[in-house]
Amino acid sequence: MKRGRPPLQVPNDVIFVSLGRGNAYRQINTKSTFFDGCEYFIIKEDEDKITFERAPLDTRRNIKKAVKDNAGWVRFQFTSQIPVGRYVVDTDDSDEDRIVVYYKEQLAV
Repeated sequence: MKRGRPPLQVPNDVIFVSLGRGNAYRQINTKSTFFDGCEYFIIKEDEDKITFERAPLDTRRNIKKAVKDNAGWVRFQFTSQIPVGRYVVDTDDSDEDRIVVYYKEQLAV
């Protein structure tokens, strides 16, 4: 029998934003199934939201590669000023090719 903490149960529609290698970097972690089956994404930042889009095969610029670990977490790290926190995916503005996360929809810690 394995000892230790049980695996963290994370809803599919939550995005975690934390500090990366320095204050100018952000690390995004999620277990969202949106990121399954695709390695490269276009990440667009606006004043009030961040959008993740699946990158078309012919796109060569401004794409980020998702890193997936054995526990099912998907991670991005890049230069950004996104507010640190936990956010919920807006299902009304999202579809199968893109997800939208509004900064105002931050979850309480």
